[in-house]
Amino acid sequence: IMVFLATLYQSQHYFHLAVSLLEPALPASQQKLGKDNQTTLRISNLLVSSYARLNQYKQAVTIGVQTLALNLSVFGDRHIESINLQANLGAAYLFLGQLDEAESLLTNAWGLKKETLGEDHPETLASANDLALLYQEQGRYLLAVSMFKEVITRKQTALGKLSPRLIPSLSNLAGLYALQGQQELALKTYQQATELSQKIHGDNHPETLKSQVNLAVQYMAQHRFSHAETVLINVVNTYNQSLGETHTETLIGLNNLASAYIGQNKLKQAEAILLKLKAHYDSSGADRLKIITVLNDLGHLYHQQHRYPLAEEFYLRKRSIQQSVLGNMHADTRSSNTQLAALYFEMKLPEKAEALFDKVLANTRQYISNQFSNAMAQEIKAYVQLSSRSDSFYFTLFLTHPSPQNSQRAYNLLLDRKKDFLYLNLQKNLPHDSLNAEQVQTALQDNVLVEYYLYQPYSPTQTKPWQPVHILATVINKE
Repeated sequence: IMVFLATLYQSQHYFHLAVSLLEPALPASQQKLGKDNQTTLRISNLLVSSYARLNQYKQAVTIGVQTLALNLSVFGDRHIESINLQANLGAAYLFLGQLDEAESLLTNAWGLKKETLGEDHPETLASANDLALLYQEQGRYLLAVSMFKEVITRKQTALGKLSPRLIPSLSNLAGLYALQGQQELALKTYQQATELSQKIHGDNHPETLKSQVNLAVQYMAQHRFSHAETVLINVVNTYNQSLGETHTETLIGLNNLASAYIGQNKLKQAEAILLKLKAHYDSSGADRLKIITVLNDLGHLYHQQHRYPLAEEFYLRKRSIQQSVLGNMHADTRSSNTQLAALYFEMKLPEKAEALFDKVLANTRQYISNQFSNAMAQEIKAYVQLSSRSDSFYFTLFLTHPSPQNSQRAYNLLLDRKKDFLYLNLQKNLPHDSLNAEQVQTALQDNVLVEYYLYQPYSPTQTKPWQPVHILATVINKE
């Protein structure tokens, strides 16, 4: 009965109710029936999937790792319980940023589902979608796009062109286009998802409203904030009437509306919404990840207004939650450190800023080293990560504090980034072990010096200001 009721709650997306049943039931079943009993394992598997859908990924991984071997032993590797556990555990690792572990589990789950359920089964396609999300996180964008498109094509063939299962797939593809900088293609794909949902569900259905929120977010990415505001006001009003003011979807719509106001410099309206959301999340004790966006937006708003102590307060609280839930190595946590460092620059606290920059780069390099055994994947990830915002902040550090130490730091960063990029391109034609780092450095030296001197106003070895045009001409003549 317990398993049936928890499954029913899951099917209705009441995952918190499922967890409230399953958490006390698991130790009781382990004690009464044994850890390797099939009912006990089904309870633990349901708990893993419920935790994952509530963004409680660490809890999902803890239980999943403990019971995976037992599932394989009791049910066998081709049983749907074992396969689904691998899929859910892999998804949890993915959102925690542990990509090697995620790739192994998700690839295996997808392969087993193809064998046991068929390539066009909805569960198989769901695993293919998760694998595409993994490729996206790894920076393997072409492979991710190909996978998303294949999922959409197979869903259209198996389920029809008006299947509601197409809507999230289109949204995922649109999100990847946006990540690649293909903003118009992203907008067009989000519009397709919205129009499809309107045809299937109608204008006021929750799925249609979710698609409209995605569309509004894309408008904001293109700085079309007034378009986003119009869409979001309609969404929020509809959610208020149909779901209530405190429903999760209503709150998400409000948060995005505040972002649209910030984009139009309507800061009072934005602040009123964000403080209301913060008060709700604080009082309700909701999932801590849900408040991160609110804290980020409040910090950004106060940062924009030069109200630095308040900005720091909300940025620090956001980072603390990310460290607790996601860990120090997660990309979101590292991004928060970069954000704080930028704030400290403006607060004229260069020592705190430098310390955070060093931490960001050290964590990024360790993350790359830990997560990628494949040499080519490592080059890709290195280029994606090291050409991020931390680069520009390091140059800001140099420009505002042009000491010899910071000059060398900026130069080394440029050289590393260009070396990663060159490796990435040469790898297409040469085996990895034939690339000589010293030769690469020599080939890049003049090019890096040009870019470096254009960034910097002072010589790391001389006291007089550089003349960038003269130096550029000298380097070109040397080549």
